Parts: sequence; structure tokens; C-alpha cells
Amino acid sequence: MSDGSDKEVRKQINSIRFSWFENVSADAKLRKSGNALAMAAYVFRRFKAERGEAEFSIEGAARDLKMPPRSAVRARRALENRGWIRKVKGPRSQREGWSANVYILTGGPDDLELAEHFPTGDEDGDAGVGDSDGSDTGSSSKEEP
Repeated sequence: MSDGSDKEVRKQINSIRFSWFENVSADAKLRKSGNALAMAAYVFRRFKAERGEAEFSIEGAARDLKMPPRSAVRARRALENRGWIRKVKGPRSQREGWSANVYILTGGPDDLELAEHFPTGDEDGDAGVGDSDGSDTGSSSKEEP
């Protein structure tokens, strides 16, 4: 059962998520790419405050955004290259017939400190969004299609 502090943490994380999206939308280099902005909106929608991450596959994103998979890859790569998202795990659940990667929101080209907005002392010691320790657990060098 969730108590009041869990609700406050989710509220705070969602506030950061909205702030992240505002900053992504203001990124002059991304504004030139409608697909990158559409992907940012998709990441925003797929973000789960309880876990502090967004989980999606390129195939699912392409289907939902009605764009070719290669365009979805380029859009996701634009967000990664500009520093707005970072893959932390992937792919998941091949046995279940789908594959997804897990991403966290990061501070963009100006390296905004998203992590400083998180409450300290969470139970698993993992702040989730905007971890600034630079670790990249579970990502592979193999690029998904």
C-alpha cells in the first residue's frame, strides 16, 4: 500500500518529467526535427514515475508514432546524442515475444541536474531519473534496428 510519501515522490518525479519535456522542446537543434520531438513526447508518455524510467521498443515507438522504424531509430539517437535520454537496460523479455529497452531522462546538452530534484534516502538507493554517476548498466554496443 502506498503512503503519502510515495505519492509525494511520484508527484516530484512527474514534475521533473514535465520540466524535462519543456527543456527538450526548447532545444533549438531538436526543434528542427519533428520526429525527434515526437519521440520525446513518446518517451514522456512511456515514462513511469514509480520506476523513474521509460521502457519501449523501436518497433513499438515507430508503430505508435506512425513513422518508419529507421526514422524512429534516428529520432531516438538524436535524443541520446543531445543528452536527453540514456539507455540503462535492454532488451527485455524476448521470451514473451517483445523486446524493449529501458531509458532514463537526462539533462540534455547543458547537463541540467535532474537528480538534484530527487528526494534522498529512497528505499533501493536508486534515484532513477537523471542518475549522474555516468554508469550505463546493461547497455550493449549493438545498435538495435
